[in-house]
Amino acid sequence: MYEPYWPLERLRIVAPLIELRHPTPEDLSVLAREAAGEEYDPSVPMLASRDDDPVERGRRTLQWYWQQWASWRPEHWSLLLSVHHEGLLVGTVNLRARNFAQLREVETGSWIFPDRQRSGLGTAARQAVLDFAFDGLGAQYARSASAEDNAASLRVSEKLGYERDGGERLLMAGDVVPAVRLILSAARWHGARRAGACTVEGLTECLPLFGLD
Repeated sequence: MYEPYWPLERLRIVAPLIELRHPTPEDLSVLAREAAGEEYDPSVPMLASRDDDPVERGRRTLQWYWQQWASWRPEHWSLLLSVHHEGLLVGTVNLRARNFAQLREVETGSWIFPDRQRSGLGTAARQAVLDFAFDGLGAQYARSASAEDNAASLRVSEKLGYERDGGERLLMAGDVVPAVRLILSAARWHGARRAGACTVEGLTECLPLFGLD
């Protein structure tokens, strides 16, 4: 719709279980509606306000996506992708970085709808976006941080090969939360996983947006 100005619309990552792609307006409507029905969750940006009512939470979701797109720069970007399973939208995943062309480091985040959790879709989404980061963009490291009591997130990270890299404190909705830092290298990723697990479409036109030639 916005070619050649916004080639991310054509970016598509196809994995055996899921497909990741740029959210459509229809996807945003579903994401806002799902967020409106969710409860406070400081680990998900759209759900991180205790005081939101359902309408405010849905509105905050739309505004968060619009804000991320509006602030995109090659030196500071956040790639937001909708997660689809068997043709249905089941959540969202993001890949973000600062000064990626020089540092070659990324961070990831994901939100799978509650009724689709514990089905392997969250792990599949993170695996697919990591394949894209390491094989598609040439990342050298992926970093993450999880609250110490977020056992589910830590299990997924360790399952995907992340190693613990010390501790830190996170500020979540005004609360200081002890957290675990994690890191995953490209060498460790490729040594443990089969390269080329995903098919990527539409990447070449997007490379300048990531600060790459």
